[in-house]
Amino acid sequence: MNCFIFINSCLTKSFKKTIKEIIFEARADLNTQCPVICADSGADLACGCIVPDLIIGDFDSISEKTYEYFKNRGVKFEKYPPEKDYTDFHLALEKAVELFPEITRITVFGGLARRLDQTLGNIYVAACFQKSRKIPVSLHEAETHVYISSSDVNEKLFIDEFIKKGDIVTLRPLFEEVTIRKVFGLKYKINNEKLYAFESRGTSNVAMGKAIKIEVSEGTLLAIHIEK
Repeated sequence: MNCFIFINSCLTKSFKKTIKEIIFEARADLNTQCPVICADSGADLACGCIVPDLIIGDFDSISEKTYEYFKNRGVKFEKYPPEKDYTDFHLALEKAVELFPEITRITVFGGLARRLDQTLGNIYVAACFQKSRKIPVSLHEAETHVYISSSDVNEKLFIDEFIKKGDIVTLRPLFEEVTIRKVFGLKYKINNEKLYAFESRGTSNVAMGKAIKIEVSEGTLLAIHIEK
């Protein structure tokens, strides 16, 4: 089961339209609910796209209009105090596996287009959650997509969404280094080689078609796809 989580976003109309199409297609193909959880102002992104199963957070950034819109539709709200140890996104991830233990994948919309500290925080929270829970997590913003691949969770990363020939695909180790067994569908080959955080190698590779595959043998990799 794929769970969708909405977090703070740039709120472009085209991105909202894309999200709506993706969720409706997923639910149609899988004939299942595909639960949706919003972290605070992620509800603003969901508004007009989908009615979520839950909105969670301290509610310091959700718009009043959105709050009332979903409240009137009977959406469940779970409120936390502003002074807490975890971000609203982190709370949403943990709540997702608590409510829906059959989840096998989490797709996150938003989280990459606002403050740099929050963007980095979202990526690291997603990566550490994936490592501890063994559930793949990807993050998507308008024209920017982040995938996480690690040898102990999803050593074979296959990307066939949003991507087209000529798009930029940057491969970076999340921590000090990552060993890549092989890449498919990228212009510059990396086979049985290590990428190091202190080097720029792996930056600005190029997609050769509508799908790429990356095999990781050791470490944790960030695959960052930028649409052109």
